[in-house]
Amino acid sequence: MDADPAYARQIVAKLQEWKEDYDRWDNTVAAGYGYNVAEHQAGKSYVFDLDENGDVRNCTVTGSGRITGPTEEELRQFKAEQAKKRMRRVKYIKILQEGTEKRKRQQQENLLFYQSQYVKHELFVSQQNLSDSKRTS
Repeated sequence: MDADPAYARQIVAKLQEWKEDYDRWDNTVAAGYGYNVAEHQAGKSYVFDLDENGDVRNCTVTGSGRITGPTEEELRQFKAEQAKKRMRRVKYIKILQEGTEKRKRQQQENLLFYQSQYVKHELFVSQQNLSDSKRTS
């Protein structure tokens, strides 16, 4: 490449084109995760493996080694949202329990009503049978 500067420029142009395509994709992914794209790109290193034509055969991209995570504000917001979710769950569970208890009471009332109606019916039938038996005797 030292002997042929034109060839070196071609190789560098291919590398720049590859890097622009890669960075476009990488920035889109980073933005999708909510990262600051400029900070995400800072400190990146590229190791290229080129074929005999100077095309990128393989590339390894490394970051700055920093571990990025949510900010304090994002953590507070996340915890607040989780607390709201817990409160909604507790409220929902209470509603379910109240509904279950109400259905259980209603079933017990229905059973008592049915039993009382059954007893009344049996008394009525037995009285009818007694009166029928008295008429036939």
